Amino acid sequence: MSTGGGGVGGRLERERPNWLPLERQLERAGHPDVQSLCASFIWVRRGHGIEFYKHVDTGRYLLLDSDQNCWRYGSQGLEPANFERQLAEALASERP
Repeated sequence: MSTGGGGVGGRLERERPNWLPLERQLERAGHPDVQSLCASFIWVRRGHGIEFYKHVDTGRYLLLDSDQNCWRYGSQGLEPANFERQLAEALASERP
């Protein structure tokens, strides 16, 4: 895997998948079957401390950091986002 040219701001960190941010966010949000919902995502990469998870069916991303913050790409780049809203968008079968 190349470490140059990808990731947030052109930096890609090579590390093992980190499922903890996704698991914690789902638990905090009160989802009843955390493991099953986690299994519907793949961990793609980490860039500047943000974990990139991709839904296996929709191909949409969920971006979380280790401080339990959710992120999304806005007009100015990465910006804070509402976890529940981003999760619903990642799970949605049609684009808004």
